[in-house]
Amino acid sequence: MEDNQYPVVKKSSNGCFWTILVVIALVIATGVIVFLCHEPIAKIVTSEDMIKAAALIGETYHCAVLCKGGHQLNDANDLLWKEGGYRWFRGERINNPNTHGTGCTLSSAIASNLAKGYELESAVERAKKYISGALAAMLDLGKGSGPMDHGFDIHSEFTR
Repeated sequence: MEDNQYPVVKKSSNGCFWTILVVIALVIATGVIVFLCHEPIAKIVTSEDMIKAAALIGETYHCAVLCKGGHQLNDANDLLWKEGGYRWFRGERINNPNTHGTGCTLSSAIASNLAKGYELESAVERAKKYISGALAAMLDLGKGSGPMDHGFDIHSEFTR
């Protein structure tokens, strides 16, 4: 599911997402809005709601859950729930209208870091720093919500 009002899959297919795809995942990186599609969770407003939602999904599907707070809340704090515990990854909101693809980029950066051999928490931390740098570069292409600057620091720690 995407982080906006246009789902990647039809609501009727949502059950397949939860019963087939999620059970093979190491980690689910998702926005607050996706949690609203999971029926037992009615509303996520507070940090405590994020913890409860992540725990419910993590315990149900036996995987880690990264709950992104960037689009829905007043900060850019993300929550990683794993094996009964959780860790907050604090972030400063960057005032940039060009945020198209931040969720997909975050997930890809986490997967890339895992493939490089980083542990999950380090992979998330590095991915979050990468996203912040790409947003802070303030790339402005086209009209509307454009992409962030993926090549903002091509010869940096993120390529190692």
